Amino acid sequence: KFWRIVAERYKDEPAVALFELFNEPNLWRIRTGPDAGRRTMKPDKVAAIYRAAEPVIRAANPGVMLAGPCCALIEQDYLEDFLAAGAPVDAVTIHSYTDDPDGDRFVELYRTARERIRRHKGRDLPLYNTEAYFGFRGSPFAYNDNEASRRYFRDSEWSHAAVSAAMVLDHAAAQVGWCDFGPQFSVFGLTETDQPYPDFSMAAINAAIEFACDAGPAEDRVLAPCVTSLLFPGGRGGPFAVLRSRLKVPVEVSGLGGIRAFDLFGNPLADADRRTLED
Repeated sequence: KFWRIVAERYKDEPAVALFELFNEPNLWRIRTGPDAGRRTMKPDKVAAIYRAAEPVIRAANPGVMLAGPCCALIEQDYLEDFLAAGAPVDAVTIHSYTDDPDGDRFVELYRTARERIRRHKGRDLPLYNTEAYFGFRGSPFAYNDNEASRRYFRDSEWSHAAVSAAMVLDHAAAQVGWCDFGPQFSVFGLTETDQPYPDFSMAAINAAIEFACDAGPAEDRVLAPCVTSLLFPGGRGGPFAVLRSRLKVPVEVSGLGGIRAFDLFGNPLADADRRTLED
């Protein structure tokens, strides 16, 4: 009954592209008693509920996509078991909270997820990250101590900008849509105030979008123990690469010839310019 009401209510709403039936069912656990910690929503159970809800949703809203399982990206086995159980989804959705999308090798994880989708569905399905964001602990519009203590909050605007741009670039490289769950934390201020406060991240995200939004997929390469690269063969102005590091690595831009170099915010670097890779 609930999903029939929801499907009918949003039938002609152009902003609603898909329905997810659950939020992170992989995390649902019994909290107390002798069975504390046991999962209450195993993948086959979630898939069975999808199968039961599908005809109700399709009858009320034939054009909407059904998506799931809305689990963590690192829980690849949960995703596979959900698909193997015959979940009738038109798109696959995950959540990917992280402190470092580069270090967690998001491009590789998404590649693995696509292989699992093809194995069980016999074709590619749209893949979306429908919830993740980053915050900056030093913002004058800090949220609350509990949220700001989480690993996806950073201590400096530079670090926050870098990880936010990395998120855009990794998703562009993997051709996965990303929904920024907390744009008020990712790029400016807090929703309770009328005063915008753009962070460095706004410029970094804009630069990442400008370079990678229509560049097609990229190759993820490890150049050194602490340095990786994304190579986009189909860039608007020709192939381009993104250099990334988890550490402050000094680099010198020299001998570029016909190659152009840019910093985190899309500013061109002159020959013999010296920066750290974190910049």
